[in-house]
Amino acid sequence: MSAEMSEPKLYHGWFSQKQKDNCRNLKQEGLKRPISNIYLTVGEVEVEVTEVCYEMRDHKKNFKDSQYKGEFIKWVRGIYN
Repeated sequence: MSAEMSEPKLYHGWFSQKQKDNCRNLKQEGLKRPISNIYLTVGEVEVEVTEVCYEMRDHKKNFKDSQYKGEFIKWVRGIYN
């Protein structure tokens, strides 16, 4: 097995309170989905994020309060409250 295959794919993650509030409002409308998620960083620290993707991009154009939270290797759990 090559080293390329064994390395985990990295996600870039952001947190936006506005995005979290939007998800909370959708939940009140009856859609079952997390309002945010916990992902594990490369250093194995759990961090709350509202969005992840494989490519680094400008998340502030969607949510002005967005903060870049770093690189992540694994989804841990959703937050539903």
